[in-house]
Amino acid sequence: EELVQIYAPVSADLGRVEARLREQVQSEERFVDHIQTYVFEASGKRMRPAMTLLAARFGESQRDGASAPVVDLAVAIELIHTATLVHDDVIDESDLRHQRATVNVRWGNQASVLFGDYLLAQAFRLLARNASREVISLIAETTNTICEGELVEIGQVNRFEQTEPEYLNIVRKKTAALVGAACQGGAMLAGCPAEWVRALTGFGMNFGMAFQMVDDCLDLIGDEEVLGKPLGSDLETGKVTLPIIHRLRQMETGDRRGLLNALLDGGSLSSRQAAIRRLAEDAVSHGGVEYAFGQGRDYLRRAEKKLDALPAGEARDS
Repeated sequence: EELVQIYAPVSADLGRVEARLREQVQSEERFVDHIQTYVFEASGKRMRPAMTLLAARFGESQRDGASAPVVDLAVAIELIHTATLVHDDVIDESDLRHQRATVNVRWGNQASVLFGDYLLAQAFRLLARNASREVISLIAETTNTICEGELVEIGQVNRFEQTEPEYLNIVRKKTAALVGAACQGGAMLAGCPAEWVRALTGFGMNFGMAFQMVDDCLDLIGDEEVLGKPLGSDLETGKVTLPIIHRLRQMETGDRRGLLNALLDGGSLSSRQAAIRRLAEDAVSHGGVEYAFGQGRDYLRRAEKKLDALPAGEARDS
């Protein structure tokens, strides 16, 4: 209900996005169609498409409804986002997403990887029909950045000396880039002035940074029913997030060394799990989560400040 209110200025266009999304992923091949139906039945918040549509509302020609190219861009953004989730579940060996078995659990890793590729191909096929060359270039560059961020993150798995700047670089590439592109592309297709395009891009980037930081906190303190996955999933897979980075740098050297030995030096599974639990609990009780939430709030303030450059109205309020 809250999302319906937030998305109110573009609710009709989001309905068009949803219909176009279903149409785009349909396949005459029953196996492919079966997977896509399963994936898109459990729809997410459609946050990125909503941002594309809202950004486009600042263009004079889009105020009575989004054009076909803007709707197609919103669909392409959601297809790319979904593809990254399907691939992430393979990488992380995840069992649950949105409280349901992941594609890799239902159909195996091979089908999951190929289905993610299929969604990426569908996104660019759609963009090639309607989007401007500049927007196609933007989304291609953004997709490359996301993949680079994922690779950098894999290179940092179980690297508990990871620094905050290194973490921020991963978040910027892996998460914020697509949110920024969703806003930027919508504004570009709507013909917004360059100053507004820059402001909306900055809003999306800063919002995306905050979004990931909150997500990383919720992995430690959230409600498993709401999250649709077990708490502590990031640590279990060796991802070192901001609450953990902050807690580790606050620890006494001896305590940190003992904990890292238990995590990394080939001890028993039970000792590693105990160390993971301790680190997760410490991040909550010793200020790691509080620090990360504070950083997230700072990025949200920066995002809100970017909106000062935009005209007042429903789209900016949303």
